[in-house]
Amino acid sequence: MILTWEGNKLKDVLVKDVVTDNQELYTNSQANFSLKLPASWKGHYKASQYAGESANKIIPLAKHVVQFDYTSKDRKDAEMLLLISVFSKNDWSYLSSEQGPPVGSVIIEANGMVYVYTTPQSNPFDPQSKDGKLFDQLYGDLNIGKSFKLLK
Repeated sequence: MILTWEGNKLKDVLVKDVVTDNQELYTNSQANFSLKLPASWKGHYKASQYAGESANKIIPLAKHVVQFDYTSKDRKDAEMLLLISVFSKNDWSYLSSEQGPPVGSVIIEANGMVYVYTTPQSNPFDPQSKDGKLFDQLYGDLNIGKSFKLLK
């Protein structure tokens, strides 16, 4: 398990377990979920976890936010590839009723909480560049429905 702090934020919470086909298993016990990451993601992402007030600053009313950033080949750029947010059912109902674009798509509702994922609207890199092609591949390789699991 890797735990690092930046200011008052817990960052880079990652538990790597051996999973089939060289996949990594990201586990977040605070937010009560795990995510099986495709083998193609290995070495190309950084996961940052936020809880409480820190999560609320990223997405209003969120109790937990985990941001998976693509890291460019030269490690100089990082762009959001996937965001998983956890809301209370009441807060999600309120957010869902507001005008404007949705915060994300529901993965699952359980135990009074709603788990939501958000992806970028477009590739932030030139699609013909190495980073652009890899970003598209990583995005395409992820299947939230099959890889997301609640912890018991």
